Amino acid sequence: MNLKKVLFVVVGAMLLLTISYFVIDAGGEKIRHNYTFIGESENWKAVYRMDGEEKFFDRGGKGQYDANSKDDFTLTFKGTDRELAEIKDFYYSFESPRRKRSTSESFEEPLTSKVFKAGGMHDSIVVRGNDVIEVVVEWDGDKEIFEMKIEE
Repeated sequence: MNLKKVLFVVVGAMLLLTISYFVIDAGGEKIRHNYTFIGESENWKAVYRMDGEEKFFDRGGKGQYDANSKDDFTLTFKGTDRELAEIKDFYYSFESPRRKRSTSESFEEPLTSKVFKAGGMHDSIVVRGNDVIEVVVEWDGDKEIFEMKIEE
């Protein structure tokens, strides 16, 4: 058999499989999620926004699931600028039944921004509207724990 014919058959088969994958994946049920969770404590306020999509589809006679989401977490210090500037050691985490993230930092220079942000794109992680998100904030020996719930 000619090498050009073999290469043509292989490339054609790969192209057919790729097109079939996208056609099969396009079907099925899609569920969009767009939630905003809010919560606060004495010294901190948090907002968590999540925009995601779940896909349920059939591939080769088997049920399949895929999900992706984009999220943004904003933590805001409610104290004075002077209190903010005194913070040297800082840790926060937020956790739902499906997602956990934490950050720890030490500062040599006085803080000037009261807002701390985290977020990004995620495969296979979609927070649900009935989830409760726990936030833990620790700074210089102080600690506050509070919950974020879906914004009504």
